[in-house]
Amino acid sequence: SNISVLAANDNSVPDGKFSEFYGQDLEYHMDSAYVRKLGAKLVRNQAAFAWYTVEPQKGQFNWSTTDEFVKRTKKDGMQCLAVLGKWPHWAAQEPTDDEKANMQKYHDSFTSWKHKDINDWRDYVYQTVSRYKDDVKYWEIINEVNFKAPYNAAAFTGTNEEYAQLLKTAYEAAKEADPDCVILTSGFTSNSSADPTLPLMLTGSEYADGYFDVYNIHGYNGTKVWENAVANLRENNPSAALFMDEYMPMAYADGDEKAFNNILSEIGFMNLGAEKYLNMGTWSDNFLDITTESPTLCYQATGIFQNSIRKCDEKLPSYTFDGDGIFCIKECFKRTDGKYLSIFGSTVGKNIVIEFDGRPAAVYDIYGRKIKGSDGGVNAKVAFNSLVYIVTDEPISVTGVSYDTKNKIANSGFEQTSASGDADGWTKREYGGTA
Repeated sequence: SNISVLAANDNSVPDGKFSEFYGQDLEYHMDSAYVRKLGAKLVRNQAAFAWYTVEPQKGQFNWSTTDEFVKRTKKDGMQCLAVLGKWPHWAAQEPTDDEKANMQKYHDSFTSWKHKDINDWRDYVYQTVSRYKDDVKYWEIINEVNFKAPYNAAAFTGTNEEYAQLLKTAYEAAKEADPDCVILTSGFTSNSSADPTLPLMLTGSEYADGYFDVYNIHGYNGTKVWENAVANLRENNPSAALFMDEYMPMAYADGDEKAFNNILSEIGFMNLGAEKYLNMGTWSDNFLDITTESPTLCYQATGIFQNSIRKCDEKLPSYTFDGDGIFCIKECFKRTDGKYLSIFGSTVGKNIVIEFDGRPAAVYDIYGRKIKGSDGGVNAKVAFNSLVYIVTDEPISVTGVSYDTKNKIANSGFEQTSASGDADGWTKREYGGTA
C-alpha cells in the first residue's frame, strides 16, 4: 500500500481564481474524500442523472439515487456537473435494419438510440433541472455524443441536426426551470471512430444563441485536434466558455509517465483557454491502485499541482529562452501574494539543470519533495528530473540549461495524448472503444 502526503491548504496565502479550475469525475458509489483532498471544487456524474435512472417508466420519476448523490455532494462542499442523456427503453427509437447497416459500428443498446418524441426529452430535462435548481448549476447534454451514426454509434444513433435539436430543446427547458443554469454541449471526443463534423458544426454562428453556454471537449488526444474548433468558436460565439471535462492518462503504463502527462494535459487545456478542467482519474488505476485502493504517483503529483496553482490568479505567457526546446512545460503564474510560480517539465531530458537570476523562496519536484542547489542550499541553480516548481519574487530569467538525453519511452493502450507542446518520446496509439 501507498500513502499520499499532501500539505494542508496554506491559509496565509489567499486562494486565487485557479482554485476553481480543477474538477473530478465522481462515481455514485465512491467516497469524495480523496477528490476533496485534491482541491476539486466540481464533480461530474452521469449515472445518477441518466434518463433511465430518473424516469424508468414514462411519467414515473424515481429521484432516490439522484437525491442521495446531490445531497452528499452538497454536504462535501462541492458543486456538481450533471450529465443528461442515456435513454430509457420506453423513450428510445430502435434504428431500422437499413440504418444499422449504414453505421460503421452499431451498439445494441437502447440508451444510445435516438428519441421517439422530443417532448418526452423536454419534460425529462425540465423536471430534472427544476428539482435540483438550488444545488446543481452545470448541465452537460449527452456524453461524447459524436460517437454517433453513421460512425461508431456508441452514444447516439441520430443525425447532427437531431442532436442540435436535442441541445436547443434542453437549453430552452433548462432555462425555463432555472434561468441561472449553465448548459454545456456534449463533451465531444476526438477519437477517430467518432463523427468529426458535429463538434465543428456547433461552433458556427447559427448556433451562437439559444443552444449552449459552454462548448465542451474531451482531452484524450491533446489540444491540437481542437484548435480549429476553438478558433471558430472564438470568432462566431465569443461569449461561450470552454470546458474540458474528461481526461485520464491511461495511455501510460508507468506511474511517473501517468503523473507527468496528467499535469501536461491540464496545462495544455489551460493554454487553449479552458475555464474548467475535469479529470476522470477515478477509473482504472490512475489515482487509486485497484488492488489496494491506495493512492498512486499520479494522485500525489496531481495534488501537488492543484495545491500550487490554487494560490494563483493569473497565468502569464509561457517562458521562452535559449535551450527551451527540451521543455514541453515552461509556465509562469502570478500568485495572490505577489510572488510568481514557475513550472518547467521535460520528457526528453534527465539530470536537468536550470540556472536563473534571483534567489527562489521554494523549489520542489513533481511529487512535492524539496530540491536544493548544488551547494547544499536553495539557490539559482536547480537540478531536477521530469518537472520542477520554483517560487520567486519576480518571473525568473533563465540564463542556462543543461541536461542528459533521456531514452525514448513507448507506451501502450487507450487514447494517447500529447497535450501542449511536443511530448517527445511517447509513441501514439489510439483507442477504438465506446463512450
